[in-house]
Amino acid sequence: MIAASGALVIVGSLTAGLWYPGQLCRHWSAHATLSLLPALLCFGRRPMIGVGMLTAMVAGAWPWLSAAHDDRAPRQAGQGLSVVTANIYSKNPTRAAAVEQASTDAPELLCLVETTGIDRQDVLADPRWPHQIWAKQVSGISLLSTKPFAFEKIHPNNGNPFIEAVITLDGVAVRVLAVHAASPRSQREIIERNRELTRYATLIDQDGMPALVLGDFNITVADPAWPIFCRRSGVRRPPGHEPATWPSVLGPFGITIDHILARDLALDPVVAISLVGSDHRGLATRVALPRPTAPEQTARAEIPGVDTPRVP
Repeated sequence: MIAASGALVIVGSLTAGLWYPGQLCRHWSAHATLSLLPALLCFGRRPMIGVGMLTAMVAGAWPWLSAAHDDRAPRQAGQGLSVVTANIYSKNPTRAAAVEQASTDAPELLCLVETTGIDRQDVLADPRWPHQIWAKQVSGISLLSTKPFAFEKIHPNNGNPFIEAVITLDGVAVRVLAVHAASPRSQREIIERNRELTRYATLIDQDGMPALVLGDFNITVADPAWPIFCRRSGVRRPPGHEPATWPSVLGPFGITIDHILARDLALDPVVAISLVGSDHRGLATRVALPRPTAPEQTARAEIPGVDTPRVP
């Protein structure tokens, strides 16, 4: 029964670009692939069954294996800027405790997703983040920072709003997007989510400024829309393994729909944060300007007395 269900999920995942159920199946196709392994070990010696199961497993795993070879952001060296994103869940009865868990290490940049007016009242006067942006919708979003914003804007959406800000990192302007894409609960919402991803990509790619994008994207890396978004925006995932973020009850065995992405920036590998009462787990990392490559350092040394612009 488990193997049959897994096979159905994999078959459904092949239609991910066509309709809503296929999208759902694609998100869980890696789990479905693993569910076939016991049956393969038991019945795989039968040629027809073995070949069929291996074919299904390759089909289920292929989008994830392909995404595993994506270009990654360089690993940051040095202290960097501490960053956290946390979806605290709009109906969380223990939301204050979840916010406190997200801010345990006092991150210098904190994105809170699915915020309410109660959260704003609790956090607005917190001296740890003197610079704050709050989008006050039913399912709001906020960006809290120790650094001043050189620019800030709340972008309305058909679904959830998102925040655009510019901070200065070691003398270089960096664009920050705090996002909460539409939850793909229907074909209409999948279309809306993909439109939102296009908006994010357009903003990120408008002027070549280094960018940090974080929040709840409601998309896994195996989704057909994911490589399109990354290609248009130029963002990269962090180095190393990205922990599962949803649903929190599954812990590390869920799927990753929250992300911290960078364009022309270096990142530490992300780590998961438990959030009491939330259906998500948070993510934490550090971000910095990438180190110049060896040829760039050599070129600078060959032109003494000339100030070379900082390489973003």
